[in-house]
Amino acid sequence: MITRVSLLRLQHARKILTTTASTSSKPSTLTIGTVSVKLHEATNPDFVPAYYGLKGQPPHDLLPHLRWLIQKDKLKQDVFLLGVPGKIRLELVLRYLEATNREFEYLPITRDTTEADIKQRREIRDGTAYYTDLCAVRAALNGRVLVIDGVERAERNVLPILNNLLENREMQLGDGRFLMKHDKYDELKAKYDEATLKKMGMERVSENFHVIALGLPVPRFPGNSLDPPFRSRFQCRNIEELSFNTFLAQAKLIAPRVKESELNDLISVVYAYNSEATTARPRIAASVVENTLKIWNENRWYSASEILNFAYPAKEVLSEGEKDLIRKFKEKFDLTSHEHKRKLKSIDDKAQVSVFVDKNAEIKEKTIFERKVSIFFEEKKPKKGSEKKKAEIVEKAVPLNLPKPSHPTTFSSQWVPTSKQETLIADLGIAFSKGDFVLIGPKGSGKSRILGELSRRLNFNYTTMVLHQDMNTRELIQRRHMKENGDTVWEDSILVSAARNGDVCVLDGVEMVHPSVLMSLTQLIYHRRFDLPNGNRLIGKKEFMKIMKRDGVDEATMNERGVFQIPNSFRVLFVGESQSKEHKWINENVLSMLPFYTVPDLALDEQAKIISKITDGSNKDSVNRLIHFVENIKSSHDTGLKNAAPSLSLRRLIHIAKRDLMQPGHLQELVEKAALSKFLPPLTKEAFERELKLTGIRNDETIRTKEDQKYLDMIRAATERAEDEALIPNVLFHHNEQHNEILEDMARDMKLGSHLLLIGNQGVGKNKLTDRFLHLINRPRQYMQLHRDTTVQTLTMQTVVENGIIRHEDSALVKAARSGQILVIDEADKAPLHVIAILKSLLDTGNLVLGDGRSLRPAASFTEADKLNDRLVPIHPNFRIIMLANRPGFPFLGNNLFAVLGDLFAIHMIDHPGRESELEMIRKYGPKVPVSTLNQLLTIFNELRDKTDQGLLQYPYSTRELVNIVRHCNEFAADPLPEVCRNVFDFDSFSVTHSNGNVSLTERISLGEMKSIGNWSRQKFELPSTHGFKPAVPIEVEMPIKLETENEKLEKKGDRNETFSEQHCVWKLPADFVHVISDAIRVNDDLLAACPRPRMLLHCKDFMSSSNSCKIKLDKIAPSSPTFGTSIYRLAYLGGDNVLLHDESQNFAAIISLPDQMGAVIKQDTSITGTLGAFLNGTDYPWRLSNQKSNHALLYQCGGNKMTVYTDENHGVTVQEGTVPFHIKRVFSHAPQQWTIVSTSGNVSGIVRKVPKKTVSSRDYNMKDEHLVNNDSSRETLFLGNTIVRSMPRFLTPKEYVDDKIKPFNTLGFLEAIDTDAKKICYVPVPMEPDRTVYYPWDVAAIAKAGFVLVQWDDEKLLTVDSHGCIRSFELQMSTLGNSFNDWRRMTGGADDDKLHLEFDRSPDDVDFDKLDEPKLGKIDPNNAPHHGGNQWMGGTGGYNTAGLGGIGGPFRLDAGHDVHQMPDFAKQQVPPHILKKAREIAKVEYAKKLREINMSEHDADAYNKVWKKVQVPSRKLAGVIDQLEAKKKEREWTKHQTSGDLDDGKLIEGVTGEQNIYRRRVDKEPDPGAPQTKPKRLRLCLDVSGSMYRFNGLDQRLIKTMEAALMTMTALDGKTDKVKYDIVGHSGDSPCVSFVKADHVPKNDKERLDTLKKMIAHTQYCVSGDNTVESLRYAVNELAVKKDDFDETVVVLVSDANLQRYGIRPYKIKDAMLKDPSINTFVILIGSLGNEADMIQKELPAGKAFVLKDTSELPKIMETIFASTIAQ
Repeated sequence: MITRVSLLRLQHARKILTTTASTSSKPSTLTIGTVSVKLHEATNPDFVPAYYGLKGQPPHDLLPHLRWLIQKDKLKQDVFLLGVPGKIRLELVLRYLEATNREFEYLPITRDTTEADIKQRREIRDGTAYYTDLCAVRAALNGRVLVIDGVERAERNVLPILNNLLENREMQLGDGRFLMKHDKYDELKAKYDEATLKKMGMERVSENFHVIALGLPVPRFPGNSLDPPFRSRFQCRNIEELSFNTFLAQAKLIAPRVKESELNDLISVVYAYNSEATTARPRIAASVVENTLKIWNENRWYSASEILNFAYPAKEVLSEGEKDLIRKFKEKFDLTSHEHKRKLKSIDDKAQVSVFVDKNAEIKEKTIFERKVSIFFEEKKPKKGSEKKKAEIVEKAVPLNLPKPSHPTTFSSQWVPTSKQETLIADLGIAFSKGDFVLIGPKGSGKSRILGELSRRLNFNYTTMVLHQDMNTRELIQRRHMKENGDTVWEDSILVSAARNGDVCVLDGVEMVHPSVLMSLTQLIYHRRFDLPNGNRLIGKKEFMKIMKRDGVDEATMNERGVFQIPNSFRVLFVGESQSKEHKWINENVLSMLPFYTVPDLALDEQAKIISKITDGSNKDSVNRLIHFVENIKSSHDTGLKNAAPSLSLRRLIHIAKRDLMQPGHLQELVEKAALSKFLPPLTKEAFERELKLTGIRNDETIRTKEDQKYLDMIRAATERAEDEALIPNVLFHHNEQHNEILEDMARDMKLGSHLLLIGNQGVGKNKLTDRFLHLINRPRQYMQLHRDTTVQTLTMQTVVENGIIRHEDSALVKAARSGQILVIDEADKAPLHVIAILKSLLDTGNLVLGDGRSLRPAASFTEADKLNDRLVPIHPNFRIIMLANRPGFPFLGNNLFAVLGDLFAIHMIDHPGRESELEMIRKYGPKVPVSTLNQLLTIFNELRDKTDQGLLQYPYSTRELVNIVRHCNEFAADPLPEVCRNVFDFDSFSVTHSNGNVSLTERISLGEMKSIGNWSRQKFELPSTHGFKPAVPIEVEMPIKLETENEKLEKKGDRNETFSEQHCVWKLPADFVHVISDAIRVNDDLLAACPRPRMLLHCKDFMSSSNSCKIKLDKIAPSSPTFGTSIYRLAYLGGDNVLLHDESQNFAAIISLPDQMGAVIKQDTSITGTLGAFLNGTDYPWRLSNQKSNHALLYQCGGNKMTVYTDENHGVTVQEGTVPFHIKRVFSHAPQQWTIVSTSGNVSGIVRKVPKKTVSSRDYNMKDEHLVNNDSSRETLFLGNTIVRSMPRFLTPKEYVDDKIKPFNTLGFLEAIDTDAKKICYVPVPMEPDRTVYYPWDVAAIAKAGFVLVQWDDEKLLTVDSHGCIRSFELQMSTLGNSFNDWRRMTGGADDDKLHLEFDRSPDDVDFDKLDEPKLGKIDPNNAPHHGGNQWMGGTGGYNTAGLGGIGGPFRLDAGHDVHQMPDFAKQQVPPHILKKAREIAKVEYAKKLREINMSEHDADAYNKVWKKVQVPSRKLAGVIDQLEAKKKEREWTKHQTSGDLDDGKLIEGVTGEQNIYRRRVDKEPDPGAPQTKPKRLRLCLDVSGSMYRFNGLDQRLIKTMEAALMTMTALDGKTDKVKYDIVGHSGDSPCVSFVKADHVPKNDKERLDTLKKMIAHTQYCVSGDNTVESLRYAVNELAVKKDDFDETVVVLVSDANLQRYGIRPYKIKDAMLKDPSINTFVILIGSLGNEADMIQKELPAGKAFVLKDTSELPKIMETIFASTIAQ
């Protein structure tokens, strides 16, 4: 506390200081208050700062500190100045040194500081290594002040090397000399002469040597705390910020043009906010506020709020809650936030900023000019509408006082002005005129382009220095280089060269380096001083001139002394990415350096303007859809979609627009490639595709242009040099359509000047495609393969040692860049991300600093001087990079390269070839392998790949593995296929459950002996002349219409994985509960299904081998369903690709062309007269489509006498009409012009089938004969060879022939199969899907009485297609079943494995049966030593009677962790039965004992295992995902400056000179000192335990599904509570929050987990009715929001049945609760539903946040998606 008396004394001292300084140009004494110090002449005056001049008066707040420093100097006590980040401490020291005329040495501390930066360093001259003294030694010998800045940044045990120098003023040097305290040295000097002492290696430490250390308080600020021995040697003083009044007075001097009231408000907010600063809420640095005040003084029309934003980027460093605090401070102190548009202009070669302000603004000062600009705006009025008012905006000019640039600009690029970016450039121009600044913005936001435009308008050129994670302070400033003669020299970095030459240096990627590296530049930024490693010093021009004037020397003399000036034109500009959750780099130290400017988010119209201008604006519609799509996913509540948005940056959208111009019609494909949508999590991918559809982004084949030109030929280059021709790859490559398209796509992107990124799973041919591409375009390549240990240096250069001299050779990157070759970077995802990140600047702007200090720059930007500079390497304009990488995400262990560099490349997702292409390829690898086997393998691999895409499998099986299997089969044809497949699949042998399979075939029942009942005969019949068929004529159709389509995926499941039965496979069409399938046919290799409700066709292409399907919508051509009844669509294949569609209920017919999805309605006679007449006279017979077996369609009148035949001739579809002289009952079609017609009155002889006395089920009411009258019985029967198959409903199937295990209500119907050769019959059940249609059974009965239609696929298989889209394939012939069974045995168990065995000739002495005795537990060995062959110890191996492994006669297995000595099987077989019985009894007792340990009965264990088996695999998968991500976080990193380990390539020169800390070692990554502690995730699972869960569990297993979700969560997170804190609560009519698992007490074993499940079930049984779903979600969000700052991320998963309408709960209430707090991720899983209520609710909830669980198998997929997007991040 400064009292009034002390304040008066300080004012008096200030007067004395002023008087003393002004009486003489060289004062002899400095007095502050009562303390005086005698000033000495400086031996080297250039080491004395002159920044403020002798007449500079410090603020009065600094005088007590200056006096204290003088006191400590007089006491010879070293001092430590503690304070907050900023320049005040260093400024205080410089003022003190200048006022006392003291020389000083500056030692900036970073985490890279070592002994070689403090004491001495070796250099080589003329082949000899010698020591040079560094700052600490020079200061001690010359009596200077050693200023140690940033003590808290030093790593442990570095600074203690100064302890003896601090305490005793002694230090042992590396060259053998010894620094000795001055008084002791003087004593020795009295006895010995100085030469003797020099010979002894004694050096005198000056009595004037003094140490001033600067540091931050730790904790409170990040850093290492002080070592107690080091700390105890200092006297400490806390240097606080200037007081409010003092700072306000300083502000008035800095910004005299700004209103005092606005200054007062701004500074009030700064001091008020800083008073409440915490570790999580950084302070506002006063030093940066000073800089922004200078900016404010230039542009008087800035608002105080804008100035504060420049000084403190709150949006970047504060959380949402903390932003509210600073907002409140602004409101409290009335900080205005008005913004005026600004624009940077150049008038008469002079830069100025035009500010557009309201004429009524109060302006005190006159500016150069102002002019009026008329602007109209609309003001809405309630009654009169809008009236135009005229306001005058005045353009105020702010002239910029810019230093003359050292080099004019060379930047030339297209610039599209937008309002926000123009304002930003104007702000940057003003900031540039006053000093340095920081520019930040998201990836791809245009930071480099904005700086380029700024340089063009201000006419300055800049050099870019790309920073990277491995860069240390020394590399940032200077790097040591070895000359050709072996001498070591120091070379300036780009930054230092720019400082010397007065250039502008852009430090790009400041977010990558450690903050301590940036802090080493504080002296340069604050005071324009720079101490270099080679001893030279750079000083700002102003101070440089003062020193020359003060000391009376010229510049040449100063340069000889190692002092160089920094011209006023020098600027250092920081450029970095905005902070992210994973990368927070803007701490209080960085905030205290410079003002921050942020690239603004562009409005949608501004983005459209930029893209359209750059791409010539001819595809505005596509551009608008693109930017709206990106905006939608950015603002989405789906975390997965938000994470995909950065890849679609403005830079990438421009490229997509260019490609869309080059090749229209592929917009969706381009967007999907740019975002890598194929590799998104399944549900995120669905949300992504849904957003594409909503935005109207699709592939439009109608506008695709046919390209006559080949871009591969267009970019083909001529080879001129032999060395280039040798580098052109030439590999064996089998072309296919898919790969040809990829090659052309790559050529298009390269034509646009893009670099290429080929990304995909392993083994899909990325390397082969690249090599073939380069061969086709005749371009040489350089090749690099990256790995974990790749460093920045190895990426850019290769270091070699020849004859003891270190030399740097160009890497493949530099060679390719210099020569214009293609650089292929393979395995790019394996290198550390910070290494790959250095390519960012090279790809974006063409700048890169090499490991030897040289720089890569585009050749087009070279000036004449640059061409003569051997430190600059020109980049050839033809240089391109092709990067190859595996896709991101689990199970690949690489780094997420795409997240870092994705938007800088043209992306090409490489997938497996199509089936035909892949088959053709593997046939060349296996010419001896049967095609059927190859097809079988392809089917297996395609199914596995589909499951990987769906998220059901983790490992993506590749073409490479398929080829290896084929090659094995080709050479060893006798090996069973399953055994060969094990070469690939055994990797997963411990992660899946294996089964040898069961057989479940339907019993065949003998029909007895055949009896003849007569002969059939055909009666010859001549049609009367009045009947017959007319000649065929071309069909008349209406105008064909292009039908809308939508691509979908089929769900396929092999049904013989574990059990062999007649059912072969199951497919699920992409149909939901509203769909009704009425017919299906085979079209070539495709399956086509008709769906009248809704009106569509489902086209399954390559049905048996592919999962692709397409919905062809018929709304444009097909009429709506009749008012009464339902439409029934029937299909007929006409031949070629044409299909006839017929609606039986309305006699509507149309021709559908499948390839081009065109539909044409067949013209019918629909005159009112004809229709009415037929109705009145009873001749309006219904038309039916015959179940034809040939390529034509026959329509007939059922009950009438008319027929119509449609045939697909070569010239088109024709029609024939005809009549018969009788009434038609049914028509069988055999071939064109061959039919069997059954008349209604025809006589048919035969035996009527007996009606079974007892059927499987009774006949439903809706299945009565009147509902089945229109069924066509010909559709119920087909022939498979000699087997007759008929579809049978349950109510007609005899129960005596059906197994009792088959439940009627789980069965849709039966297939009656009669084998005419074996004379046997069987009834094969057709299972019913659990989610069967909700439409009335009579709808289904009208289609087929059995509930499904039959489709004959071939002579061996038939398909059943039921009304709700489930397709099943069956094999019913005994002959084909036998062959399939043999194949199945080979596939599931290795049928011949039992023939393989090892034969040994063993002597009887090998097994000692005398040792075989009563089973026992055995003794426990306290040392756990290995035992084998005995019968005494528990846990032994290969012994007798005791519990262990590999022995015989023991009671149970026990693994003690030792090698196993296995007893032979024949010995086990000879163990007597009584010993085996005794062993089983002991095992049972011990098992019960084990269960008692966890209080779990055998019954409990069985109950637990039933649930556990269902979730075991997905639970382990979820746990594995979290473990893998955690493993990546814990991956060891290289630590430099070690005295042992691997030689560091970057320190080879230091090794030659003799330094010791030249090694590096991999160690576990330690968090930076003071870094925020890693917070765990927080998960709450809110489960529905209401009464309806218990009540309706029998309907849809909803309660069981809930238990599975709970158990999956508990087991997946078991042992991971340090990473994920979770609890489980329930909601019911009793309460919205019933606790089952508490976060601090989670279940630890199976018993506790089972008890949790039991409690949930019991609650559902006994709770009251009611629903608290919404209240539970609100309660969870509110409760977790209170402590959300304690966790890295908070997630709430609500599981509920969809029984909400019953309680009057509207979906919007759930939505409001989900969106209440955006910082909490909420998800809803609807787990049960009556009708379609769940789907209706899902549509109302946020996309990607709500899921409907219809099948239990989907639960792991849903939980994994939620985990992957939140918990596992």
